[in-house]
Amino acid sequence: MLGRQIVIGFGVAMMLPLLVYFGAKSFMSAPPPQDYIYSQAFQPNITLEERAALQNERAAKQREQRAAYNQYASTVGMILLAVATPVAAAAILIGYYLGTHGLGTGLILGGILTLLSCHWGYWNYIPDSSRFLSFLPAFLSLLFIGYKQMSRSPKPS
Repeated sequence: MLGRQIVIGFGVAMMLPLLVYFGAKSFMSAPPPQDYIYSQAFQPNITLEERAALQNERAAKQREQRAAYNQYASTVGMILLAVATPVAAAAILIGYYLGTHGLGTGLILGGILTLLSCHWGYWNYIPDSSRFLSFLPAFLSLLFIGYKQMSRSPKPS
């Protein structure tokens, strides 16, 4: 019985971040890679002046595409934050109030991992204030759970 609870809790903890990530990503389309990945064939038989002009052109194109990708990544990061923050806080609180240990523990851990995984790939593109505001509800939920656990435990005499 304990083994089942552990597996269920672990499964919920691993599936919740994936569910949130792919659920949010299914409502936004990624730009095709050619919009932000630039490559050019090497041309060995050109003069130094032509090579310098090509390198300058390539550098300008790469800057332009990097800016387009940064804009896309910033938008995706903010959408993921908007979805992951309430889901993570709710999962933590629901996990605390559930009567089953395996599922409750899985939801608490899943809520924490959801918030972390949605920040992972877009950390550089999200402003600090948004990161702070997204971690705050989950942290307050964990503080609330810790306080309730400590107030429920018997006092030593």
